[in-house]
Amino acid sequence: MCRPRLTAWRTRRAGAAFTLAELLVVMGIITLLLSITAPTIQVARRQAQQAKCASNLKQLGFALENLRQNYDGFYPLWDDNSGPTRYTWIDILVQTRVLGSHEAGYCPADLKPERNNEARAQFFGLIYPGGGMAPGVDYSYGINVPLSAGGWKWQPRFSPGDPMRREFHNYDRYPSEMLLAADACWTSIYNMSGDYLVSGIWNDPTQFDNTISWSRHPRHRANILTQDCHVDTVEYQLREPEPVNTLKHFVWYPGESKNVNPDYEDPYDEGNAYPNVPPIDWSDTSNDGSSIFPQDLNPRFYTTRQTWTHIHHKTVR
Repeated sequence: MCRPRLTAWRTRRAGAAFTLAELLVVMGIITLLLSITAPTIQVARRQAQQAKCASNLKQLGFALENLRQNYDGFYPLWDDNSGPTRYTWIDILVQTRVLGSHEAGYCPADLKPERNNEARAQFFGLIYPGGGMAPGVDYSYGINVPLSAGGWKWQPRFSPGDPMRREFHNYDRYPSEMLLAADACWTSIYNMSGDYLVSGIWNDPTQFDNTISWSRHPRHRANILTQDCHVDTVEYQLREPEPVNTLKHFVWYPGESKNVNPDYEDPYDEGNAYPNVPPIDWSDTSNDGSSIFPQDLNPRFYTTRQTWTHIHHKTVR
């Protein structure tokens, strides 16, 4: 009585099994579905990363504005120019408690460090913080050098034989047009060039170029923070004969998408903000008042005294 039922059960089981051809068809369908959905998922992921990056920049913008109001219009200096690990303007924001955490200084799309950051840091002998030995500098964003350095006080002929003007007129008059910070592979931003995208050379044509990270987000885009805490996205037109205007005037190029050139013609020019004050003496870290630049905003001030009390993640010294 049992044997026929057992045979019938076995027969049904054998009939229900997948053949090799059926398995191959199912696997092909799954592979096809993955190939269709994977790019969409990847695009959505990168868009989410760029949105988070923009949110980080806006948070940094509010912190910078808070600091500027507390320090008579000054922004922090970009870094301490030391090694093997550099402390930066973002560390100043954390140190002065206008930024709650250094985590806002990292873009989720940043490779930490990116290739251009790594190549530049290798030249300067710097190590990315975190316990490893990869070359690099910390964080995913750079700050506008003239604003960071109190550039509105730079004088004509800063050095012997230098014909370039150093007066940054009306530095706070056009906050919606003035680049303050951006996606970057260094602590400072001198211009918006991206020649390395073609040449692959980090210092093409000079070491001051290529600090904006044009390869982090899709379509060679970078998040840009303006002085009024607005975040915009700028696309580097790689296929254009001249993606940005490279009229080598000082370090800022006239005609760029943001007004960052300290020598642009201004019909409302009222002169220098501090006409009787000499350029900043960056070697002064005495905090005795001999420099008008607030030493609390100079990362080197804390580094030379080993008084970074709120920065704990930089284990490499």
